Amino acid sequence: MLGAYPTSSTKRVIQRGQRGLQERLIASERDSRFFDGERNYGYGGLKYDGRWQNVAESFINKFNLHRYSRILQIQTEKGFLIHEFGKILGQDSILGTEDSNYALEHLHGFASGRVLLASPVTLPFPDNTFDLVICLGVTYTQNLGGAVAVLREIERVSRGASFITVANAESERDHELMREWSLLGNLIFSEEDWLTIFHYAGFTGSYDLVNAESLGLAFND
Repeated sequence: MLGAYPTSSTKRVIQRGQRGLQERLIASERDSRFFDGERNYGYGGLKYDGRWQNVAESFINKFNLHRYSRILQIQTEKGFLIHEFGKILGQDSILGTEDSNYALEHLHGFASGRVLLASPVTLPFPDNTFDLVICLGVTYTQNLGGAVAVLREIERVSRGASFITVANAESERDHELMREWSLLGNLIFSEEDWLTIFHYAGFTGSYDLVNAESLGLAFND
C-alpha cells in the first residue's frame, strides 16, 4: 500500500551510536523537536509536499472508498494523509486521532478540526464505526501489551478493513540497523512473530513490514 510513497535510491547511512538515549528521550516527547527540530531528534522538519496524494489514491483504489466511506487514521501527525483523502473524496466522515499537542496545533489543510486528542490504545469511538482504519508507524512504538491493545482497538472500531505498518527484521544485522535508526521503535520482530501477535490480538487487517531494506539503511562500515 505504501509503494506509492516516494523514496530515495540513496542509502541512509547510519553511524553506530548516532542516536542514543538522549535523542530517544527527546523524540519520545513528540513535540516541536521531534517534528521540526534537528534530524537526530526526529523528522528534522516535517513539511507538506504533496507526497501523500498517491498513497491516498492507493488506499481509495484498494479498499473501494468513496465519498460516504468512514475513514480513521490513528496518530495522524500533521494530518497530511487525512488532507489528501479530503481533497480527493471531498467529504466529512474522515477523522483522525493524535496524542501530540504539537502535531494537533500544526494540522494541515483539511485535517484541521478533524483530528481528536486521543491515545491509540483507547479510541473514543463506538464499535464498528469505520470502513477503514489506518495506523502507520504506531503499533511498534508501544510495549508489547500496548501493541496488543492498539490492534484490538483497531479491530473493535473497524467494520473489517484496516491497514497497519510494523517494524521488521529477519536477521541480527537487520535488527541492529533498525534499532540504531528508529527513535521510537520498541518492537522489532520477524514477520512470523508479528503474525503470532496478530493472532493473539485477534487482528485481521492488512499490514506492511518496515525494515532495513524498505528504509534503505546501511552502516557506514
